[in-house]
Amino acid sequence: MADRDDRVGGRTCRVAALRADFLDRAFGPAREPMDRFYWLIEGSHRPLLSEDLIGRMYRLLEEARQVVSSRRSRSRETSDVDAKHVRPATPNSYEAGYEAIATRLDALILYTHYVERWFD
Repeated sequence: MADRDDRVGGRTCRVAALRADFLDRAFGPAREPMDRFYWLIEGSHRPLLSEDLIGRMYRLLEEARQVVSSRRSRSRETSDVDAKHVRPATPNSYEAGYEAIATRLDALILYTHYVERWFD
């Protein structure tokens, strides 16, 4: 039985590590609100869809956009950018990294809008 528990625990740790890696690479400084966003929509919560859930999704996406916008503004003002959180598309192109994050957030906003229309 202990072997099974270790395998399950190890799998859980790997899933958590993969999730953290995905959030860091895809959303950089907006990792925290996007972690909460994906937690909301993972499917194990009841009800699966409600007006409240859709509202929370929009609020978390807006929070993520604000984090990225704030970080982007700060990086324009100074050259001190946390390279760990924004992976530039081209060398020394942090603007492109922020643009890629903003594009991902826009796609999720469109998805949320689709879900909202489906719910109506």
